[in-house]
Amino acid sequence: MILTPTGRTGTISTSNGSTRRLAGTGGHRRRAGEVDGRKDIQQRQTAAVSPCGSNNGGCSHLCLLSPSSRTGYTCACPTGVVLGDDERTCHNGMDNFLIYSRRTQFHMISLDMPYISDVWVPIKELENAVALDVDILNERVFWSDIANRRISSANLDGSDLRVVIDVNIKTTDGIAVDQVSRKLYWTDADKNRLEVAELNGDSRLVLFDKKIDKPRAIYLYPEEGLIYWSDWGTEGRIERAWMDGQHREVIIEDLGWPNGLVIDKAEMKLYWIDAKREQLECSNLDGGNIRVLVQEHDMHPYAIHLHGDYVYWTDWHYQAIKRARKTDGSNMQTVIGNVTELMDMKAISRLDDIMANPCSTNNGGVPTSASSPPWGSLALARPVSTFRPMAKPAMMRLIFFSPPFSFSRTVPTDFLLFSSRTYIRRISFDTEDQNDVILPIKDFANIIALDYDSVGRKIYFSDVNQDVIMRANYDGTDVETVVRDRLKVVDGLAVDWIAGNLFWTNAGKDKIEVARLNGSSRKVIVDKALDEPRAIALCPNRGYLFWTDWGISPKIERSYLDGSGRSTLISNVHWPNGLTIDYEEERIYWTDANTGRIESANFNGEERRLVLGHLNSTFGITMFQNQLYWTDRVTYMIETVTKDSGSGRRAVLQNVDNLMDIKMVTPSRQTGQNPCADGNGGCTHLCLARPRGHICACPDVPNARLCSSIPGAPDLTPPTTSHPPLLETSTATTQTTDRRAPNQHPNLIPNNVPPANGINNQIPVINGATVKLDSDVYKNQTMFVLDIPGTFGILVYDRFQYHCCSPESESEGLCTRDGRMNQGGSLHPNAGILALLVACLLSIFTIFLLVLIVFIWRRQRRPRGCGYSQSSASYFADVRFNAISNEIAPNTHPDDRSITYCPKQHGKVSNAELARMLTDSNGGGACGPDPYMSKYIPTEKCNNGDHEYDAVLEFWEDEKFKPTRV
Repeated sequence: MILTPTGRTGTISTSNGSTRRLAGTGGHRRRAGEVDGRKDIQQRQTAAVSPCGSNNGGCSHLCLLSPSSRTGYTCACPTGVVLGDDERTCHNGMDNFLIYSRRTQFHMISLDMPYISDVWVPIKELENAVALDVDILNERVFWSDIANRRISSANLDGSDLRVVIDVNIKTTDGIAVDQVSRKLYWTDADKNRLEVAELNGDSRLVLFDKKIDKPRAIYLYPEEGLIYWSDWGTEGRIERAWMDGQHREVIIEDLGWPNGLVIDKAEMKLYWIDAKREQLECSNLDGGNIRVLVQEHDMHPYAIHLHGDYVYWTDWHYQAIKRARKTDGSNMQTVIGNVTELMDMKAISRLDDIMANPCSTNNGGVPTSASSPPWGSLALARPVSTFRPMAKPAMMRLIFFSPPFSFSRTVPTDFLLFSSRTYIRRISFDTEDQNDVILPIKDFANIIALDYDSVGRKIYFSDVNQDVIMRANYDGTDVETVVRDRLKVVDGLAVDWIAGNLFWTNAGKDKIEVARLNGSSRKVIVDKALDEPRAIALCPNRGYLFWTDWGISPKIERSYLDGSGRSTLISNVHWPNGLTIDYEEERIYWTDANTGRIESANFNGEERRLVLGHLNSTFGITMFQNQLYWTDRVTYMIETVTKDSGSGRRAVLQNVDNLMDIKMVTPSRQTGQNPCADGNGGCTHLCLARPRGHICACPDVPNARLCSSIPGAPDLTPPTTSHPPLLETSTATTQTTDRRAPNQHPNLIPNNVPPANGINNQIPVINGATVKLDSDVYKNQTMFVLDIPGTFGILVYDRFQYHCCSPESESEGLCTRDGRMNQGGSLHPNAGILALLVACLLSIFTIFLLVLIVFIWRRQRRPRGCGYSQSSASYFADVRFNAISNEIAPNTHPDDRSITYCPKQHGKVSNAELARMLTDSNGGGACGPDPYMSKYIPTEKCNNGDHEYDAVLEFWEDEKFKPTRV
């Protein structure tokens, strides 16, 4: 029955030429009560039963009407998928297919169908995917992306994307999945390594990193326990080894650019492609009986694989996937053409049987990393039906016995620990390979200083971006904060393993501090005459503290652990960075990044001698046994020499960016005794050793426990108080106290704001104007009147933020907390302040002498920074190391008010010239219309070409309080 478009009766020609009337509504006009033609069509369509309408015709996927079929329909499958023998059920995906990479896309071509169908694999966020392989058992694809330097995996349908490896990896040209032992192997052409790990990235192990040059393709033969790889470096070759890394051998030499390779397991043949020689070759598995199968002009083959009777390869030049018979190279065909950016390719068959080896069952009996650290245990196959029960991932110590075997999941006993900005790495000295491994310590941007505690098995490190001191276990777990307040650029750390104390240099604040290993009982022990303190080292057995200072007067100093007994040991140095101690010989060793030297001297600074010269930019240094180890930021290397003669120089590790501190972690370097070893020396808080005895010290900020400087004092808890404790700190010229008592200074506007700080904790009166220092921002600093004819204002050293009021505004009560005009408020001077003003006037001669002395002293002290100025609205971020200026300096983002000063080449800038430049550049108005006008230059060094500049910090001026000579 056929309906006309209108639903009316019609005719149709029959096969014998007659006509047959079509069923319809029966007339040319609608009769009364007749249903609408469109509704009639719908009713008739509903009444017509489709064979696909019931249970999809019994098809698992597509049911398509087919008039020629006896059933009136056929079942069909998605592109590339085969229909089963029942002609109703589709196979679960492609049984045989090619999967290939086009850098930002993956595609699949079914090998089950007589036609070519190219299917896109919906995996997103690919940037430069090069190598790939498929885990047939779990139907997951693994790939490397050399743009984001990681290995990832996902299901073949694009779901469940996971990152497998994302640290210490660069150019991964080859990937191979061990279908039997469930391992992942890969090559790294940049690091010249061949590595292996579990499929989830755990238990990572470097198999080869010596005598390897640009490794590319990799192929596994797990049934025989063998691994093959190509090397297209200076001497192109193909090598093989046992899958545990033993019995390595070169089987084919004198090749051009050997790229992909594959094994025909049925015929026991090895196939590879040579892009330089423009040919496809094959041989026996031992490299014998080499034959050329395909040679084509201008071909540039990259990847190769086998399926059935054909060998397939990708070609960069012809932008195609081609194939030929594997036996003789005949019947060469283009599978798919006009495909750009072709990279790796694999031929996959779901129907292949996966054979077993001893590692395929329960990881060979070796416990997996499910309950162990990320560097757990690996079971790697060997040939001849044997296997290596426990390979040693880098940084692991494994103890072997005859079956049944056992093992110890411990970190190495001796290892090098070093930082590279965002990572902390280590190199085991317990194994011969000495490969580096990145610890699982993340989310840090600028890790600089390192040290360790062998008793607590902790590593300590500083991040100068976040200004924190952290610690973690030896294996990188349990990361926690030790100190986070009042830090600015911690360049050096040192652990007193006997007393359980931690020392550090606070370079941004020019201090050396100490605290307990958990960060409690913090105390400043050195804060005078410091200028860029960097490295720090301890000899707690002798009670000595050593540190380097690369500021205006570079030197190496020594003191007792309490900061007393201070003396300069070495003065004629330039940029002393690293520092380490030979405890047996009682000598110190240091690196000088300016002179390119490693030198040493005894504990008194005598018997100085050169160990090695003509180095580049050395930073950290450490020692182990008779060897010195150091980092170099220019050569990207860790090197070593003998400590006495400087001979036997060799590279321990190469091609590592941003190398910073380095420490040798070993129990043998943390031994000995001092009085603090027994019950903390009887101290309630800090026990600090001296050459003859020790002292008990109290923290700068008292805690709930009563502190006593007398050994053996009773452990008491002080009475509760309604206000916080007293904080006492000092600088090179002043001692100030931050008191937060209920009775705040009478000249402060009461609003629970912190009191002002100034000289001797007094609010200074400069030329008739009261100047208040914001103690929340800047504490314990020094200032004096810039008393120069023709100029007026205040010259400020270090960071200050002043809130000032002119005498007229103050007398009228128009000053507010932020120093601006207050139309309704008032500020009444206190009688104590008036008495102070009178006393200042009566003591004007004494004050003049003091100011003069400070002025002369400050002029002799070279300011520490230049290069840019910083207003209070600017912020610091992304602290980086400047190799030119030998400093760790912040990368600033100044606001529109920032200005740049490099006042004078070589030498100091006179105050008069400074005042002139500041006035000419952007002067005036500290207490005028914009009392927050401030010009600040941070306290770092800079270098502009061959000219070194000096600068000052801050200058305030206002005609309303022009200074007079006092």
